Amino acid sequence: MDSSPKCPTYGTEISYLRREIFEFLKSQLNENVNAQCGIIEADVSNKLQGEYVMPKHVKESLRQLIMGMKKRWKEASRCEKYFLEKFHDWLNVPFTIATVDECAGSPETTSGGRPSTLWSDLSDRSKSRRTEKVRAEHSVDELAFATQMAMRSAKQLDASKVVKDITVCSPSKASTYLKSVERAPEEELTPAEALSLLVEYRLSKSQYNGIRAVSLNKNSKMYPAYYKVLQCKEQCYPADITLKEY
Repeated sequence: MDSSPKCPTYGTEISYLRREIFEFLKSQLNENVNAQCGIIEADVSNKLQGEYVMPKHVKESLRQLIMGMKKRWKEASRCEKYFLEKFHDWLNVPFTIATVDECAGSPETTSGGRPSTLWSDLSDRSKSRRTEKVRAEHSVDELAFATQMAMRSAKQLDASKVVKDITVCSPSKASTYLKSVERAPEEELTPAEALSLLVEYRLSKSQYNGIRAVSLNKNSKMYPAYYKVLQCKEQCYPADITLKEY
């Protein structure tokens, strides 16, 4: 029986969300960075079912990530709940490890001697080349579904739903999403502008709130709340006069 270590398959990519790396290391964030890299290295080996030796450039990227994580952990006063809330977006960025064929030679190079590059460090052109085979072998629907499932597995539920909506539910939804993103943000009237409108058209409180309610039903926040208009109105009176509304 061959007892030699099983080698990872060339070209395999292992991806972790930064949040997942935190879960691995949170009980050992005070430990040495090299030891923490070893924990991730061991998990990659487990996933690949073979011994994996982390290349220097990958280990350095991971070291920088862990050091940044430690800094943020300290900023959050080492409170896990606050840390997860405060750095939610940062923690949901993936860290991808592109493995190499370690049986073929140096663990830091591919068979041609070229260093394996992290996915996040690749240019769009390089990413296009690397995914060319996958795109050729699978349909758009298959790739869209795979993307949706991968996002769901990574707990990116909102993004997963968006992908499903624009690729499965209705083709026209993609145009709708694009228009909503490109649409210029709606400006809200300042309390002073709303007060001017209220005075000019002699609107009662009830009438103003009615117009505002219709606006809100149309997802428009153009009109500020009436209490803000009232506060603005009060500021127009001398300090020794008290205004009351009924």
